[in-house]
Amino acid sequence: MPLVYAFRVIDGVFLNGIKTLFQVALAIIKVNSNSLLKCRDDGECIAIFKDYFASLDEVDEINEGAKKKFDMLWEVALNDFSVIDEKVIEKSRNMYKDEVFKGIDLFVKRAEIRNLPKLYHINSAQISNIYDRYYRILLADNNGPNRGNLEMDLNSFKLFMSEIVPWVDIKQDSKDQDIFLRRLYDAWSNEAGEMSLESLALGLDKMVDPDLMNLLSTFFSLYDPHKTGRIPKETVLELAEDLIFITTPWREGLIFDSIAN
Repeated sequence: MPLVYAFRVIDGVFLNGIKTLFQVALAIIKVNSNSLLKCRDDGECIAIFKDYFASLDEVDEINEGAKKKFDMLWEVALNDFSVIDEKVIEKSRNMYKDEVFKGIDLFVKRAEIRNLPKLYHINSAQISNIYDRYYRILLADNNGPNRGNLEMDLNSFKLFMSEIVPWVDIKQDSKDQDIFLRRLYDAWSNEAGEMSLESLALGLDKMVDPDLMNLLSTFFSLYDPHKTGRIPKETVLELAEDLIFITTPWREGLIFDSIAN
């Protein structure tokens, strides 16, 4: 909204109270109702509001008197929504509080997932589950309101992996488990050594590649941190030990794969 009109709305708030904001907001929705009903996603809805705010200084020639769109908006707000007062606002807040919070969380979730790089092997339902687990684990230990600043440390990463793979059990004090998860964490972390939702999703996407050769290449790259194309002799034993560790649930008959079925 142009600054001059924003100040006029603020002036109305100082004069009539917070109800002015709700009246103007409802008026904006009513004026753009036809366009909003045709929206297919959040992006189109935001684009409609942006275009409308940018055109508030234009003259609305459809209505008599050739008034500016902002003046017409002001009339709709004060005339059509004059019944809005503090009691109505408080009642509506209490009634729809949970739905509003859920809606905000869903909007933030969709926006963050939409901004992730392209994932080739993880579908939308799976990335949604990854998102939910990622923030559920982090927010359990972090009271900060800004999700965008949350990064996953090694302990949180261990807890996350224990919920999605059968070969991680945080209740067990296993040296092999700690070493391999540390290797995964270092390989998937960003340049700053931090595990974000993006770096976690990209790492998991590579590990579920159905192509066996690509999967082996990804696994072997864990033991080639300097990207030389070769695995040092002293690291081959570590690779073998890690393979034995991650295949333990299958070897011990704790789970069965598609071949066994």
